[in-house]
This record gives sequence, C-alpha cells and structure tokens, in this order.
Amino acid sequence: MRKVHNMKKLVRPIYSARNILSFDLLYHGSDAEVKVPELGKNTIARKDFGYGFYCTNIKEQAERWAKKKGSGNGVVSIYTWNPGAMNSLKCLEFKSIAEEKDLNLWLNEIIRNRHKDSISHDFDIIAGPMADDYVWYSVQDYIEAKNRGLDLEPYFEKVKQDALGFDYHTQQIVFCTQRAIDVLKFESSYEI
Repeated sequence: MRKVHNMKKLVRPIYSARNILSFDLLYHGSDAEVKVPELGKNTIARKDFGYGFYCTNIKEQAERWAKKKGSGNGVVSIYTWNPGAMNSLKCLEFKSIAEEKDLNLWLNEIIRNRHKDSISHDFDIIAGPMADDYVWYSVQDYIEAKNRGLDLEPYFEKVKQDALGFDYHTQQIVFCTQRAIDVLKFESSYEI
C-alpha cells in the first residue's frame, strides 16, 4: 500500500513486509567504501524509485549489489540512522504489493522513475520492494502492451506473478535528497 508519512511517525515504522524503516542498520553495496554519501557522486538514476542513494536492510542483497558494481572486490558500507534528524522528512512507503491496487501504484512509480534521469517526485525517502531484472522484463512487456493499445490484463497479471515472488526478498530504501542522506551515520564497511 502506498503511504505518505512524516518521518517522525516512522521511528516505530509500519512497513508490514520486513519493517524496512525499523531496522537499525542499512547496507549499501558498491565498488568502493562510501563514508559520506553525496547526491550526484554516489547516486544513480533510472532505478525503481528514481535518482538517489540506494540502501537495503538486507545484508546479502547489499553484497549482491557490491559484486555487480565492483570490477574486483565489492564493498558493503554499513550505516545507522539518526532518528532525531528525520522528523521533517517526507517519505513514500510501499507496505506491500500483494493487493492489485498497491501493485498498480508501485508499478506506476517504477515505470515513471526508470524512464527519467532526474527526480520525478518530492519525497526525501522512498522505501519498498525492488523490481529486479527478472521482474523488469515483465514490466517492459507491460509498457510495450500499453503503448500498443493492447489489453493490459494478461501483462499486469504477469507482472503481479513475477513481482510477488520478490516482494519480501528484496527491499530498498532510497535517500532522494541530501537532507535525507544526512540522517545516515557511517559505521563501517567490509570487502567481499
């Protein structure tokens, strides 16, 4: 379900699948240690939730990201949150994509963001399930069908089937503004 929250209320979060926003540690996988994340330097565009600094609460997922990005050894950087600094941040949270309405909101957010090089929203933080490459193939088929004026129901069902398999296994939290990034505190890193 798509929810907009004041971060003050998310100190004890309501993310039903994995409680993303309640985890004490967040991980970022890259080809280098990132002690001080910066928009523009350590951020990427055309991803699920648009331009920003991507983290996860799943250590193994960050390790996969690091292996993909690193030409040799990848690095996982570990962060804690500064809850007191998050009171004024605006967050978009996808609680689940199990219901058709919620999946549709998530799908539209991904389609909009994967096709832009700039921020297409006014959120400081976006959290929710990830559309990995396997799911993205189904999303591309859906987009093509939509552009061709075809019946979208079978394409939507395929996205739903593929996405539900990943809903609880991959999670991401994206820091979209520098003031959001500033709530992160670097703790340590390790090579993989």
